[in-house]
Amino acid sequence: MQYGGYMPVSGGQARDRKEYLMEVTGQGSAEASPDTAIIQLGIVTESKDVKTAQDENKARLEKAVNALYRQGIDKGDIQTISYNISPKYSFQDGKQTLEGYEVVNLLSVKTERLDQIGAIVDTAVNNGVNRVDRVQFKLENTKPYVEAALREAVKQGFEKASVLAQSYQVSLQSTPVKVVEVSKGFVPFEREGAAFMASSAPTPVFPGSLTVTAEVRVHYRYG
Repeated sequence: MQYGGYMPVSGGQARDRKEYLMEVTGQGSAEASPDTAIIQLGIVTESKDVKTAQDENKARLEKAVNALYRQGIDKGDIQTISYNISPKYSFQDGKQTLEGYEVVNLLSVKTERLDQIGAIVDTAVNNGVNRVDRVQFKLENTKPYVEAALREAVKQGFEKASVLAQSYQVSLQSTPVKVVEVSKGFVPFEREGAAFMASSAPTPVFPGSLTVTAEVRVHYRYG
């Protein structure tokens, strides 16, 4: 329990007792089902000639993207994350030899159809994608869950203050003087993409749940 400077009560009461400030923290959480998934896919091509590697990569990309469009993915929900061209060398007897080039094109696919994630990955892999990095589950509409977590945090703060007040046999004013939101948010969780690439059958995906958290710092008067 932290103490601030005392604050006298108005009127004649000020001669009888004084009021002080108590600071407590409260934490709250709310469970939420994710409503959005971000699938990170990649196309990797290699060739002795850089243009050949680029052309193959482009052809694979166009085929995969068009297939995803046909499956109902909006154009705005497919974005390029990175595009990289790297030389590939071999080393023998201390000598470095250029063997060719590798082109890596990474893209993300956003969907709210969580029951279709496995089918979306299958479509991409069957049409040129040869790398599935991860599936990230997120929560776009956080407002109701943040509010629930904040309510729980404030309630916990009051319960802490009440216990302290009872322990010290002082009177606690139930209305806080000040409430400061310390933090709020959630951590998206991921599923690695190796399971998709290793499976020959459509891979079922179970999104699970996210935990939205909030923390507040509350000041109460007591005397």
